Amino acid sequence: MTLALLPLVSCSSKSNSQVVSSDVSTEQLFSPAPPKVEQQTALQLTVPTRMTIDGNSVTIAGTSEHGARVRVDGKTTILTASGTFSIELSPITAGQHSFKVTAAATGKKETSLSVTVERPFSELQFDIAGEYLGQGEVKASITTNLWKNTELDINIFSVSSLNPGYAYDNGIDHSRWYRPFADSAKNLPIVKVQDNWGFSNILEISKDGSANIDVFLFHPEALKHNFSEIGMMPQYSQSDSLLDMSLRQRRIFEQDAKIIMDFRISQYRFNEKISERENNLNGMDLKSIKLPKFCKFLTYDFFGEPVTNIQCTKEILASRAFIAADKSKGAEEQRVEAAAREKAECSILTNTLCYFYVHKQGNVKWQEAKDGCAERGGELPSKTNAAAVREGLNTLYSSYPALSFVWTKETQGGYGWVEGFRKKFEGEYLSSWATANSDKRDYVTYVCVKKR
Repeated sequence: MTLALLPLVSCSSKSNSQVVSSDVSTEQLFSPAPPKVEQQTALQLTVPTRMTIDGNSVTIAGTSEHGARVRVDGKTTILTASGTFSIELSPITAGQHSFKVTAAATGKKETSLSVTVERPFSELQFDIAGEYLGQGEVKASITTNLWKNTELDINIFSVSSLNPGYAYDNGIDHSRWYRPFADSAKNLPIVKVQDNWGFSNILEISKDGSANIDVFLFHPEALKHNFSEIGMMPQYSQSDSLLDMSLRQRRIFEQDAKIIMDFRISQYRFNEKISERENNLNGMDLKSIKLPKFCKFLTYDFFGEPVTNIQCTKEILASRAFIAADKSKGAEEQRVEAAAREKAECSILTNTLCYFYVHKQGNVKWQEAKDGCAERGGELPSKTNAAAVREGLNTLYSSYPALSFVWTKETQGGYGWVEGFRKKFEGEYLSSWATANSDKRDYVTYVCVKKR
């Protein structure tokens, strides 16, 4: 049988439409889709971008798209259903201020605009509020249209802040002037307060035109002490002047029950960063400022040159009930502290006596025992007192079983009385006279006593 040869046919798994032209590159074949352009959130202001105002507030308004989050000067603003917003900002201090307005909708870029507001300065606004909180603490606050970072000096007096008789020293009557302790110093023991940072009298105006300060007319420890106690304070040399000052200021305050808050605004201030003075009033001349009725220009002599400040004052009356509560609380704190100190110092306590020093070495001469107590501000107990606390003495010397006698203050003909506190026989303690300078018995010790 003869086989017929069939013609060869070219086969391909791809149709003609699937054949890739040889002039198309791989990069062109797999290139990514063009990037999607992110849309900007709609935001438009309906107020001028630059405004000059007369008052201490400004309204910023505009429109944005539905669902957008609008913020003005960092504050979230309500967007109405119609897409409008409006917010009032206050207080606006003197000078030029820039406020940022932003809007951001989901899936869109944030849009940001700015509004510049200028408030010309001609008349000073200066509102003072103050309150005595007790325990020597005074809280003071001011609201003003002064420029941000303007520095003020604060002084506190118990009477009129200026006395003509003291014109040689800025008019200050130092007998009625408080040097206020800083808030940071109130919880420190007075022996730890340092002159260079323990006091505070400088305020700086914030962006919103306010300034707040907590000061102490006297250190709280002054409520727990009297002048007679200063010399007995630990570390006396470090604390005597500060405590003395605090006690004097406390006494003045208790007598007068009022204080004068006195704020001084000067033309210049010292810039520590550049070690030079700079204008404190944004370049404005202090004397051109119109003052409210409770402020005035104060001119005084400073090292031979006339200096002018603006002085604003406010009188604050303190409650007599607060002052009485201060004294009562101070007395109670003093009593509690004294009790804790006494408990720590006194090995044995009775209703009237404190046995505060224990000598745990034997064979001590009477004169040595007497001198040892005197050096510590006490004395040897009488034999009656020593006998009355035998149980306590026995406990104190429980780890020294050989110690059985203590010296007392009674002496007679070269002998001192030794009181036994360990029983030798039932009801017998072998207490008797012993040679004061060299007792024939061993293990005679002593304790010291003082009145509570």
